Amino acid sequence: MMRRLSKITFVAALFCVSILAHPVQADDVELIQSDQLQALVGDRTVGFFARDLDSGKGYKFGTEDLEQRHAPWSTFKIPNLLIALETGVAPDVNAARQWDKTKHPPLSFWPKIWKRDHTLETAFKYSVVWYFKDVATDVGAATYRDYLEQFTYGNKAVPEGRNDFWLGGDSLTISPREQVEFLTALHAGDFEIKPQSLQALEAVSELGLQDGYTLNAKTGAGRIASGSAKGTLEGWFVGWVDGPGSKGTVFALYTTASNYGAMKDFRQQFSEAALVEIGALPTDWVSK
Repeated sequence: MMRRLSKITFVAALFCVSILAHPVQADDVELIQSDQLQALVGDRTVGFFARDLDSGKGYKFGTEDLEQRHAPWSTFKIPNLLIALETGVAPDVNAARQWDKTKHPPLSFWPKIWKRDHTLETAFKYSVVWYFKDVATDVGAATYRDYLEQFTYGNKAVPEGRNDFWLGGDSLTISPREQVEFLTALHAGDFEIKPQSLQALEAVSELGLQDGYTLNAKTGAGRIASGSAKGTLEGWFVGWVDGPGSKGTVFALYTTASNYGAMKDFRQQFSEAALVEIGALPTDWVSK
């Protein structure tokens, strides 16, 4: 997208002209039929949706309803990072915050890496919840609502007094298709976002670079029954691919699994396999 998202700002007008000249029909979506992908799914449920930004064509796989909204969990860090930079709450990705143990006491499930000071870049990379809760407090609910309205991001729900509104419960939700629509519009240059903010997002979200192809994405996961110690987990892998001579492909994977181990690596592995299947990534792709 963005070092190539500088590519986004460059191709925005061309993209819009292309879409207007070749309007995408509602049924211009191909079902991905692959025994290899089906074998990867196992006992999980999966909903995968991707869009080729050159043709506008969509690709889908799985039994999950692509219109059903779910909590975005840490995939919300994609718009959240942009909002933090655009509002000046974080002047750049090196913006550091100290971990306040009294304000954010560590919970039993916290990884060790959360229990230290972080920058915006490392908080994005390691999905550090306390950092983004502090960002949310500084940004404020009204400003978030303005941005989510501009982004047409899911149900745009930001309750007053919540600094964790993307983490389940009766709050912000978004569907796999809406995740893809948001990234499509971001690529098209539809939002008033500074080029340096887009470049920052590209830099911190890069997961692989090979033969002119770049994969950028963010994971997300949480329990469907918010606050429950046990229960089904839902997870995401949301992002985009830039390829040589192409506007790229945007995608969203939503999945459920019985435990985090069954989800952790699966999200990226399945998404990469699906992107190879539709030709968005080369057949010999190996991510970081």
